[in-house]
Amino acid sequence: MSFIRSRVLPLSLSFLLSLSALAFAGCQMVPGLSQQLDPRSKETVLTIDGQVVNKLQYDEVFAQYAKLLKVAENPELSKNPVIQETLKQMALNKLVLKNLIAQEAKALGLVASDEDVKALRKDHALKAGGEKALEDMLAKNQFSDASFEEALKEQVLNNKLVDALAQKSGNASLKATEAEAKAFYAKNPDIFKMPPSIRAHHILLKAIDAEMKKALRAEHPKWDEAQLEKALIEKKSAQKAKAAKLFEEVKKNPAAIEKLAKNNSDDLLSAEKDGDLGFLVEQTTEPTFWAAMVQTPPGKLYPGVVESPFGFHIIRVDEKKKAETVSFEKAKADIQSRLSEQKKQAVLETWLKQKMDNTKVVIEPAYQPKAQDNAVPGAPNQAPAAPEAKKAG
Repeated sequence: MSFIRSRVLPLSLSFLLSLSALAFAGCQMVPGLSQQLDPRSKETVLTIDGQVVNKLQYDEVFAQYAKLLKVAENPELSKNPVIQETLKQMALNKLVLKNLIAQEAKALGLVASDEDVKALRKDHALKAGGEKALEDMLAKNQFSDASFEEALKEQVLNNKLVDALAQKSGNASLKATEAEAKAFYAKNPDIFKMPPSIRAHHILLKAIDAEMKKALRAEHPKWDEAQLEKALIEKKSAQKAKAAKLFEEVKKNPAAIEKLAKNNSDDLLSAEKDGDLGFLVEQTTEPTFWAAMVQTPPGKLYPGVVESPFGFHIIRVDEKKKAETVSFEKAKADIQSRLSEQKKQAVLETWLKQKMDNTKVVIEPAYQPKAQDNAVPGAPNQAPAAPEAKKAG
């Protein structure tokens, strides 16, 4: 468990550099025979100091980012122009970064040996909870052994390059010291204050008025507002009835919520985990939903279907944690790891900035990034706080 609470930051070079190499094993800068036969290999997306990156290579990286960020599984996100533009920029950045790192590693004579790759795999397995857990994770994310092996080699080269650059700049070690960790802990006390949290499972039957109305209008363009409103009420009633039926099943056997969530929930992310939402905090949870969880004892089902701006929920509360301040001893390893990564990123960013100043990157007009608003259209806002959960009925 990480004891440093995450903060939402805009996409940046640091974010792109920190993404795991696991997502990009399929992209090869030197095309093989199968790639040469693909017509996309003839279309240029960008050139880096004259070296061509084709559409096939671009499409592979774009698709991997979409899979990594779960965009491919969500039709609404797949059609969102802001999301699509963000993926495009991420793919272009990744292709440039990969090319430059490969060039520099070759120039420095850096090689990913079999021993290096085995050691890194062992480290990943340890963090995943064992070799079996790692294999399950790879299978779930549709990574083949060959792709994973290639990703590990890339990550080894990245790590070796950072170490080489650090030594070149006079930084003997990039590992954060205990003194640096203590200073960070003392300077950022609020980060280590953990608010009360509640773990729950749920089933969602989605019923978002704006989305449903938009779909109805597209399906029946000649309908007037009265007809649209009537159809909207009928659709919501159908979802509510389905939720009520599922609730009765879970009421008889609360453990059944897991299987039912997997097969029925419209919350696709939690449905993958049998409805498990993990630990939620009030600040980032829809107020009506939070109020329902607060009223429900651990191990119990909320006594009814809960209606929120997202639709109808069946909620089972699993565990509750009180607010606490994490001690330095508990947080030390996590802090040192984060600070060490920041040092590595700083070294890589400095090198990349210098490298980019002397690198000619030409992007074809069709793939030129467009200026975008930071806001993502359709992103839900929290509803006003509710004194108690609204029970559908």
